[in-house]
Amino acid sequence: MAERKSKVGVRNGGNQASAASAKNADSMDSGSMKESRQENGKASGKGRGFFSSDIPVYLAILFLVLGLVGGYALRTITEPQAVPGNGGIVQDDKTVKVELVYSDDCGFCRKSNTIIDVFDAKEIPYEMEEVEASTPRGIQLIADFGITSVPSALVGQKGLEFYSTEKKAMDESFVLKDGKYVVPEVNLDQRQVYAKMYLDANECSTGSLLIELFDDPYSETSITLTNVINESVKSLGPDANLNYHYIEGRQNSIPDDVPFRLESMPGIYLRCAAEQGRFPEFNEAFKGEYCNHAGIEPEATQDELETCNLSSHFGVGFSSEALDKIAKRVGMDMNKLEECKPVAEASLKESAERAIALKVTRVPSAVVACTYFVPVDKIREAFCKVDASAC
Repeated sequence: MAERKSKVGVRNGGNQASAASAKNADSMDSGSMKESRQENGKASGKGRGFFSSDIPVYLAILFLVLGLVGGYALRTITEPQAVPGNGGIVQDDKTVKVELVYSDDCGFCRKSNTIIDVFDAKEIPYEMEEVEASTPRGIQLIADFGITSVPSALVGQKGLEFYSTEKKAMDESFVLKDGKYVVPEVNLDQRQVYAKMYLDANECSTGSLLIELFDDPYSETSITLTNVINESVKSLGPDANLNYHYIEGRQNSIPDDVPFRLESMPGIYLRCAAEQGRFPEFNEAFKGEYCNHAGIEPEATQDELETCNLSSHFGVGFSSEALDKIAKRVGMDMNKLEECKPVAEASLKESAERAIALKVTRVPSAVVACTYFVPVDKIREAFCKVDASAC
């Protein structure tokens, strides 16, 4: 199987929302380039992955804008802003008009948009009107501007005429309609909590209470959050249906010269473990062997997870034989596992396509019931919001 195809497809999956359909086609049709990367089972280049060299254009531009103001910009992103618009009053024609379309259905989510953080960091004056999605005006804006998820910001073009750098970034990054840029939330800062509610039921629908976990078991972030992920999954109870998607993360600890099969194989096992209801057990045991400093043991302490690079296994892909041993140790049904493996391997492409469709921009994260896009520590809150009776 051409495993590299799935990986490259996902890497292109974070392209900007304003050109999603065109970009998605490009990401899935670059077959000759992908096939060449499979020779001898090796990765041929640096900076591979969902979040590495092919960073979406508008994210790169926004990061550049934020970088211009250095530490102050980062500080304003990670700290709440007490007064919108920086508290300064300037000429009205230099004030950017913003309409924020949000939903009250997500009580635990931040009611804002990353573009506001950019304006705060750059000290660009703005006036923001908050519009709840279910109100008549919210419904009208959603229809008029093709909004598919909230929170989304409608940013007036006129005020940006005075800020050439930012306007150029907006022109290159977002759809402009009727004098307003349509800016979906892209969640640049994972320490903030945003909702991504999928308003188009035809594009994102499910017949059950599905938790879709997008993760890379070799990601440093995922390794650190191993216990958080496990507890979140355990807390869901029997009513939840967990579907694991392997997505290569930006900070993947496997070096470029490790064959993709060794890199992606734990994701196949984790998907099969989720089908058997053994995901937390397998995830814990796998990370335990990977990060345990003293040797191969069933589990690793939190300190060992956070200093996983000190383990002798760090950066080394697991063989199928080693993963089979872990599966046996955590009580997985080995016959069902053998049946599941080829299906799970084929699902790598499905995971790539799913990440593109849902615009997943970071791992680990989860989409809950096709409604909330959340960090892993918020899975249960979103789950209970969707179905309170299950909690």
